[in-house]
Amino acid sequence: MTANPPSGAAGLPVKMKFGGSSWFALRPILFFITDNVKSCALPSDEETLILGEGSINPTNGVAEPFVVTRNGALTVCVGWEDKIQNFFVYGGSVAIVPFRSFSRYAIRARKNNILAFPVLDDGSLFLVSCPSKGMCGVPISVKVCLQATKRYYTSPLVPLKDAAVGRYVLCQEEANGKGIVASTVPIFVVDPFLVTIYDTMVRQFGAVRIGLSGGDVETRSEPITLFTMPPGLQCNETDARSEEFIFAAGAFFGNITVTMITPFAEEVRLCVKASPRDIFLAEVFDLLSYMTPATVVTDRTTPVLSGLWKENVVAKLTALPDCAGSVMSVPPALITNYISELRVDGCEGGNADLRTVYYCESIDGGRVFDYRGAMALVRLRSCDPDHPSAIAPITVPPGRFIFNYGIDRARFNFFALSKKSDCQKLPIGKNFFLPRYDEKLIFFVCVSVRTDPDYVFTTDSPTLQVDNFKVSPKSIPGMLVAGFGAKMRAELSLNYCTGEKMTFLSDSASCSNVLVSLRGLAVNPSRVWFFLVGASGMSYVCVTPQGDARSKVALAESLLSILPHHRCWIQYSFLVLRFTRRYRCQQ
Repeated sequence: MTANPPSGAAGLPVKMKFGGSSWFALRPILFFITDNVKSCALPSDEETLILGEGSINPTNGVAEPFVVTRNGALTVCVGWEDKIQNFFVYGGSVAIVPFRSFSRYAIRARKNNILAFPVLDDGSLFLVSCPSKGMCGVPISVKVCLQATKRYYTSPLVPLKDAAVGRYVLCQEEANGKGIVASTVPIFVVDPFLVTIYDTMVRQFGAVRIGLSGGDVETRSEPITLFTMPPGLQCNETDARSEEFIFAAGAFFGNITVTMITPFAEEVRLCVKASPRDIFLAEVFDLLSYMTPATVVTDRTTPVLSGLWKENVVAKLTALPDCAGSVMSVPPALITNYISELRVDGCEGGNADLRTVYYCESIDGGRVFDYRGAMALVRLRSCDPDHPSAIAPITVPPGRFIFNYGIDRARFNFFALSKKSDCQKLPIGKNFFLPRYDEKLIFFVCVSVRTDPDYVFTTDSPTLQVDNFKVSPKSIPGMLVAGFGAKMRAELSLNYCTGEKMTFLSDSASCSNVLVSLRGLAVNPSRVWFFLVGASGMSYVCVTPQGDARSKVALAESLLSILPHHRCWIQYSFLVLRFTRRYRCQQ
């Protein structure tokens, strides 16, 4: 026999279902509830206490719901009965317990997950106001639920509306009105518990001043617990990185220090545990590193700002958070005006295998160091094939949105492409370029480590080049005079498609006129066939980006050649990267 709920609530219906080999062999059709297992053999005895009874569907084993008002472990007897005789056997046991709320608080105007037991699948929970403190004394009478003029509903999906601050009773009613019960203890409706963070920034290992308000903070006689929860987790979950801070009753202000959650972390949760079962989200904040920046670029001297000390403290970087040894190429640095200058050679010793170093500080001149946070270690030069630069040289196609910048996107945030290493002179159109045929586009890739998004850096030399369009063949046969000579079809192809419908051939580098449309070069394969008449000299493959006639671009150049015919020929004189032509015709 299985009961629903597993433990019944006194005063509410309990559902049962029977099964198993004994059930299928006997298929009893009746049941009764008693307080003694021996009573199953004596259903007609005057001493047998029958607390509830009903029928059982012999096909599926589902029994009629029953309601009892007595608490305790009760016996279920199953069997048959007619006018002549009856026969019952032990069918199982069911526990009946008082309906109880584990939650002590409900928050006004917020969604609430009120915990109670037992709860029916088809039951409804609601709050009613206590008419007087005396009527809500323990145990609470169900009359409070029955006589209430207004019910207040709330759930994880429904906010508690219109309820004033005060003492309430949690009630549960069966969907068909076959029972209603009141919780044995009251619930207090309160305003939201609030935490105010007075510091503008929260840093790991740094004490932060906070204030408590709302809820029953000002009237409670018990301590209240605050705790942190890493991003992405709810306050009712558990995590080893969570840290608790206990505030005594009447203490409205204090300090907390976050040490276990690794920065940079957005939307760290600060939760209030008002009771063992009442946990509420009070505030969210971004957790920053103790030191600034939290990134060390190898082979460069990095000024690091301490999160606490102005002077007379020594700082160093180590391979492990135990602060033993040093990975720096300089001695431990003295902090002056909050800043120490730290340097790591990226390819020396075991440094090539490091991606993280640990920042430590000593207030006694270097004898004992305290760990103050992890820093990303970034190499911008290649040590060997197994330890390449974090920003690799890369050539990208022209006329395409750039998605590959030669970086590990799981570790780095792409910031921008820059013409200079200061990452200040940013190009217009950050990741889409159509270089001219005579233009070389090469950029610095500016990035930041995901755990330190505000510190932007790049390599000493530019690493990302936008490839140029290249035309093939370099010369195109054509006709000087229309109708004069044999026509020859010319083939033209590009190493990349242009992606622009308005692609054409022009005899001007300014793309001021159109010799012939080359729309076929806009798509792959980038190849067209055409006849060209009445043109000679240099020609240019041009595009009108997005149909804007004001921004025509010559992507590639080619040489138009004219085939000799009869007594006409072309004499070429080759100069440096250019051609001059003299035409000579005999009369």
